[in-house]
Amino acid sequence: MNFDLPKAKYVIAVSGGVDSVVLLDVLVANPRGSEFVVAHFDHGIRQDSKLDADFVESLAKKYNLQFVTERTELGSGASEDQARVARYNFLRRACELHNASAIIAAHHQDDLIETILLHVRRGTGRAGLTPMQTSGIVRPLLYVPKKDIVHYARQHNLSWREDSTNKDQTYARNKIRAALAHASEKDKNWLLDIHKKMLITNAEIRTGLADVYDYCVANNAIIRSRFVILPYALQSEVVYTWLTNNHVPNIQSSLIDRTVVACKVYKQHKKMPLTKNVELLSHRL
Repeated sequence: MNFDLPKAKYVIAVSGGVDSVVLLDVLVANPRGSEFVVAHFDHGIRQDSKLDADFVESLAKKYNLQFVTERTELGSGASEDQARVARYNFLRRACELHNASAIIAAHHQDDLIETILLHVRRGTGRAGLTPMQTSGIVRPLLYVPKKDIVHYARQHNLSWREDSTNKDQTYARNKIRAALAHASEKDKNWLLDIHKKMLITNAEIRTGLADVYDYCVANNAIIRSRFVILPYALQSEVVYTWLTNNHVPNIQSSLIDRTVVACKVYKQHKKMPLTKNVELLSHRL
């Protein structure tokens, strides 16, 4: 494996699992003039999670890299979305603290397929077919199959930690992962072909919608007087883009529908809370 990354300073998200351990090893072997900071987030979901943090810290020392970590207490009942939001909030803070250009994450091809299927299940529409396109996050392994990552780890005698929650069937992703274990390569490639075609289509749509979005949104607020004259399809696109720009997790069609309605019926200057950290201000100019 060899990654062609622009020369810069990066925060590498390392959980201690085989994916991030391989990612770290490959990056250190071929730094191409870049600097790396190893970042580990302890969700506090498992009792033995501190062992993961200790393991990742030992990797950072082995590679002579800076190490930054943080622990929270989400508890065993935390959802996948809660864990993801907390983790990326930490990683973004780590980027700011170390003046890094971007986060490097170890998502691979199997993760991509799982996420697409999760999005289809949730009803996220065309955007759900092209996940993991977040700005500021680099994913060098995104089109590398899991089996190739494991092969690299064994070939290079790497050690890693196994996360027991990956087998917990109460998580939707794990159910999909278990089902995909029996899927054929032909079916996986078919889905990946759709994904690659939609990358082009969605990029073209985003370009076309940019002027519409700028017309309807000012100072991170949706301008109701302009918003209401749009067709519903465009209103939904504006709302989806707004939610994405504000890092709202788990965007489903039901949330988009509720937000569209709220933008049209809420009183002037009325604020509609979406999450603890995000508000939608619908107003008139």
